[in-house]
Amino acid sequence: MQKFFNPIDLLQMVKYFLILSTMFFLFSCHSYWMCDDKACSSGIAKLKSKECDVYEGEVKNSKPNGFGKQIHAGDACVKEESRGVPPGTIFEGIWGENKNGDTRLMGKATIFYPNGYKVTGTFLNDEIQDGPGSIKLPNHTVINGNWIKGNLCVGACDTGSGTSYFTDGFTFRMHQGNFKNTQYDGKGITQIEKTYYLETVFSYQLKKEGTFSNNVLIDGKVTCNKNFEKYCKYEFREDSLIANYVKPNRKVQFILE
Repeated sequence: MQKFFNPIDLLQMVKYFLILSTMFFLFSCHSYWMCDDKACSSGIAKLKSKECDVYEGEVKNSKPNGFGKQIHAGDACVKEESRGVPPGTIFEGIWGENKNGDTRLMGKATIFYPNGYKVTGTFLNDEIQDGPGSIKLPNHTVINGNWIKGNLCVGACDTGSGTSYFTDGFTFRMHQGNFKNTQYDGKGITQIEKTYYLETVFSYQLKKEGTFSNNVLIDGKVTCNKNFEKYCKYEFREDSLIANYVKPNRKVQFILE
């Protein structure tokens, strides 16, 4: 029997690609460090990467090792779209070398995003691990929970009812409702905030409400501020493209407020 390509697999591939691209800057930044002072082979020092990211903290062999803080420079030195990370993002925590000799976040750490969100957790090879952690919102509300596959969970976000949170500095997403195998499944509400770092930084919000399957809204409505119509419609079209394979002819209204 011929096997057809499943676009849901594409969605998962895109998800993992975004996670990898978000952390790509760490791979590129740690490939070469320059010393801002004479004594940087060990102890406390200040380093600068070839992309102009700045690290201050404990070092070993002229590379980050131990507790320290790294500030992501964005496009200050390289003509790339922030290498998957908002410019000005701060990574503070425990750094170490992996088995390949590359410097990575290797313990408890905090990520400070320029749009006001803060993420805490335990990292291994730059990836946040399942376990206790938190997200602090721009209004200073702190949400404590458990990280599960890159999402902060309060309640039963694996299978059951709960609330999951995600942020990468560009997108903040909160979903409250039913889950199945960590996927949105059944009744729920998703609230999304998108931040764009252009000549001016701006954000917009949209809300999805109704019945979900495999993380996709298949029956319900999407509401958005009319001042950001073109951005919301783009999001809606992308969602519809994938949703058509989950449930063709889904019943979803697009509403501008």
